[in-house]
Amino acid sequence: MNMLKIRRKIAKLKFYILDNLLDFYFQIDTSSNKELIESAGERNGYDPTDWQTFPKLLRLINPGPHDVLLDLGCGKGRILLMASRFSFKRIIGVDYNSELCLIAEKNVKSYSKRSTCKNISVITEDMMKYLIPDDATIMYIYNPLEQNQLKGVMQKIMTSIQKSPRPFKIIFGAPPEFSEEIFKYSNAKKEFYDIGRNSKTYTVFSINS
Repeated sequence: MNMLKIRRKIAKLKFYILDNLLDFYFQIDTSSNKELIESAGERNGYDPTDWQTFPKLLRLINPGPHDVLLDLGCGKGRILLMASRFSFKRIIGVDYNSELCLIAEKNVKSYSKRSTCKNISVITEDMMKYLIPDDATIMYIYNPLEQNQLKGVMQKIMTSIQKSPRPFKIIFGAPPEFSEEIFKYSNAKKEFYDIGRNSKTYTVFSINS
């Protein structure tokens, strides 16, 4: 085994330990496990965003009390918890997995004393059927989609923006190569990106109405 593989394994171990320590400290359950990953079937398994990168991206975006965050594929709700420390108007999490949504709702309640934004909802629905709210201004998505599915989501975003013109930002965790072509077609511009503690890229795209 070469040194690069050893370093990657050590990094993953640190990431796993930090996840579980924070879950224990906050009395929540947002970490991954083998059963949830395997239960995803044809979709990507549950793989939560790291605790450090997402808040950093939000600080760069600097959301205000008029902003609404939408997390498509919210899983156990870790993004909802991290976002709740900011002054959003409201926060919405959507996931097709009812088991994960129930866990997310419990996490939101357990974390509420630390939350600035208290208006948080978790919706059990397939993101491909979910209609983008016309007041949503920031969306987070963590690479759970195939190319045609991402095109469908982008079409829904553009329809919502045409109905209710507003600036719209997309935070994309671990975006696939085909995403940039789709975003360019939708007039979305890359603003910046960051590499998280889990060595995955997080890119912010913006759409100006």
